[in-house]
Amino acid sequence: MINVVIADDDYNVRAGLSEMIDWKALDANIVAALEDGEQVIELLKQNDKIDLVVLDICMPYMDGLTVAKYIRENSYAAEIVLLSAHADFDYAREALRYDIREYILKPISRAKLKLLSDVIKSVAEEKEEDIKWRLYLRGTELADEAKNALRYQDMQAIEMLLDTESRFGTIGVKKIKEYYSALMGLFWDYYKNSLADRSLLEKQMKMFCEISDVKTMKNFLKEKFSLGLNTDDADTKKTGVNIVSLAKEYINDNVIGTDLSSYSVASHFNLSVDYLSRLFKNAGEDSLSDCIIQAKINRAKDIIANSSHSIRRIAEILGYTDTSYFIRIFKKKIGVTPKEFRMQLNKEEG
Repeated sequence: MINVVIADDDYNVRAGLSEMIDWKALDANIVAALEDGEQVIELLKQNDKIDLVVLDICMPYMDGLTVAKYIRENSYAAEIVLLSAHADFDYAREALRYDIREYILKPISRAKLKLLSDVIKSVAEEKEEDIKWRLYLRGTELADEAKNALRYQDMQAIEMLLDTESRFGTIGVKKIKEYYSALMGLFWDYYKNSLADRSLLEKQMKMFCEISDVKTMKNFLKEKFSLGLNTDDADTKKTGVNIVSLAKEYINDNVIGTDLSSYSVASHFNLSVDYLSRLFKNAGEDSLSDCIIQAKINRAKDIIANSSHSIRRIAEILGYTDTSYFIRIFKKKIGVTPKEFRMQLNKEEG
């Protein structure tokens, strides 16, 4: 059953919604029918289990849009339906910013009551599905499957375990993250009681928690489930190799036409620069910044060899605003300036 709050300064609207909708049949319960937005916020502070808030836009003290903004900025899970007596596009446009479930114009006719009832029914069904989903993530079926994959390190079983599309069809990123997080929790459970020292396990849990890109999460889990928990420092350096490989691929693919930097690469994978830099170091690679520079220099060599672009133009293509700096970096890496490198190529061809 879902918990619903109605807020409208018009008593007739509050009473009408309370009496004209069969809430019990929709598996819903009215927690409160309030007169203004301030009362809604006070209630939310005391009860964060509200699933749906039906708000009039125009109320004294605090309007519905302000309440909707508060709900989203404070990460409450409640769905929002806005009621309005004005067919004003500015209101509707503002409502879109706060992920509004439905925007209903007054007066509330039978057809609009049906629309609101459909929203209530959908929210209730979604809550039921969410409960089933969370029970599955915490259930014995998934736990047993993960335990067997870890025990036998069967790559086929691991691939099946991590393939969310085959298991669930198309699901949102939020659910994929929840699923992968549950698997990492099961990884923890599998090893925690067999270790006198949990420092390595805690380190790997921390690394996983710093990842927010689903592709990277999947690669991390694949590595952990297939290699198990290694206590050898040389083996732990393998952690994050897949992330580094993806980062290097991203760098090479985005050398031209983007403002490539350590920050932009780390941001692409939703990681901090420090964390990604540590992964490069642990994998025995050049530093993240050196990897970016080397990728740019390698591409510069290709452009010089295959075009007649000026050195200044090549620097611009690769994101260098200071041509002199580009020339210095190129010479440091290659041993000659870009112009001298081109002359060497022309001499060899001649």
